[in-house]
Amino acid sequence: MTNNDEPLFNAGATVYDSFTFLRSPAELTAEKAELLPGQKVLDIACGSGWATMKVARIVGEKGHVTGIDIADKLLDVARWKAASEGLMNIEYLVGDAQKLSFDDNTYDAILCASSLFLFKDIPRVLSECYRVLKTDSTMVFSTFGKNVFQFVTKLINDWITQHETNVFPDSPISVTDSPEKCREVFVKEGFENVEIFEETCVAHFHDKEECWRQISGSLIVRPRLSCLTPDDHKRLKEQILSELEKLVTFQGVSVSLPLIFCAVNKL
Repeated sequence: MTNNDEPLFNAGATVYDSFTFLRSPAELTAEKAELLPGQKVLDIACGSGWATMKVARIVGEKGHVTGIDIADKLLDVARWKAASEGLMNIEYLVGDAQKLSFDDNTYDAILCASSLFLFKDIPRVLSECYRVLKTDSTMVFSTFGKNVFQFVTKLINDWITQHETNVFPDSPISVTDSPEKCREVFVKEGFENVEIFEETCVAHFHDKEECWRQISGSLIVRPRLSCLTPDDHKRLKEQILSELEKLVTFQGVSVSLPLIFCAVNKL
């Protein structure tokens, strides 16, 4: 993720909150940070503010949370949501986590929900977070496990093999899709006392069409689909919808989301 990616993220601003599978991981990330009233918190790649708003409620009126993102239109959505909830202790700023504009030792905690894997230079992001984080403070990030949306990604992989399509890019989550990879990323940047939590939550979709729309529009799957021809995309969609039909109940479609939470300390 760089400033060059800003148009990509802004383009999805109007539909971002319809990606319901992003909300629970974001709010759980805030909960895992074990924040206290009065603390000063930074939420990087905050998107439309789900984690930021959760943090604001925890730290209270005497606390403060800053959310940064490269997409100004996403931040407009976040500001509207915060205002509608009467949350006055939030500030949203356009910013790149690879080059933070804050002083050293500024924040009591830093969060990054379901987005660290999108950055082009993860070590640079972590170095900047380490710099602006106070001593004896914590950073918590969340990511998806390697089997996220497995029933769809397996069909995509099978399609690639069957049709001998051009080489597809790996999913961006592959750099942090296991506890071992997460630990390695942080230890290299000087963080200590790395704690890993694995958890599963469930994403609910109204029907199979909504399930496909959200998954295919996510940055977990979309880069791979973009390599398909329109005809191949259509045929693959039909095949996946046929498989999704098997998951439909009177309540819609429910999909398990394997999550990894990583909490690290600056000592």
